[in-house]
Amino acid sequence: MKFNQVKVIGWASILFLLIFSSCREDRLDPDIKETVTPPKIQVISSIKGHVTDEDGLSLQDVMIEVGDVSLITDENGFFESEEITMDNSGTLVTAELAGYYLGAKMVNPQVGSQEFVRIQLLRKDISGFFDSNSGGTISTPDQVSIDFGANSIVDQAGNIYNGNVQVYAKWIDPTHELLASRMPGDLRAIDAEDEIVQLATYGMVAVELETNSGQSLQLAEGSNATITFPVPDELLAQAPSTIPLWSFNEENGYWIEESVATLQNGTYVGDVPHFSFWNCDAPFPVVEFSATIIYDNGDPVANTQVCITDADAGTRYGWTN
Repeated sequence: MKFNQVKVIGWASILFLLIFSSCREDRLDPDIKETVTPPKIQVISSIKGHVTDEDGLSLQDVMIEVGDVSLITDENGFFESEEITMDNSGTLVTAELAGYYLGAKMVNPQVGSQEFVRIQLLRKDISGFFDSNSGGTISTPDQVSIDFGANSIVDQAGNIYNGNVQVYAKWIDPTHELLASRMPGDLRAIDAEDEIVQLATYGMVAVELETNSGQSLQLAEGSNATITFPVPDELLAQAPSTIPLWSFNEENGYWIEESVATLQNGTYVGDVPHFSFWNCDAPFPVVEFSATIIYDNGDPVANTQVCITDADAGTRYGWTN
């Protein structure tokens, strides 16, 4: 089965529920998160998965969180757990390892099934430095740039930080063939009207700020930073002139609409009030779809990626259980 990898992931607006699995922003009010996400349906199910780096090499000792269960990947990068309680409407699976950005995937488990996820962790490399008192602009080799204002950084206690700021930034190419494994979540989102939508991405950026000693930093309340996102040439013809900006909520696995970006000279430029993963996306209605994939002898096809492509809207990905 061959698909055009240049198509924008998510445009088919298909949320893989039921039979096969689809593929923390902490500033949100917890009450809002409870009211806009689907009702929780608890099921007993199993899960296994595989974690690699960008080169496809298996990663050992990755901390995996599935609901209330913690797991560790083995020497081959695999993890597995039997009979755990998960949310049928969407269970977040996270993967954390020092030196890498957070990995996160959503699954929709069934009673008695074994779900499968594949996560590719992205390395955290320092993109640049700036003095917090004067601000500055950081650029990456993949043409992301971030403009910081003067005195706009706070420490973990919320106090204005004075000193050197280390910036880690990583662009996630929306046309990459392994996008489904690299990006956090599965592009399910909550828009500004508190409606659940599915996204078509034009590119994502992961950003983290730290002191020289590795302490986390953040933008001060009321301060913004300006991010410039590259847009692949293949997508420019269909790129809207303005597009919502969404941040990834690491607590529930949804992208949250928070800002807007404009198309300027082949790039999207927008202001953001804090840092996590940021995403330039067009929203679409959610379409629920389920299917059982079998061989010609009737046996189920397990742990296999399934792609559904719309001629105009692009490709969505999921994994069979």
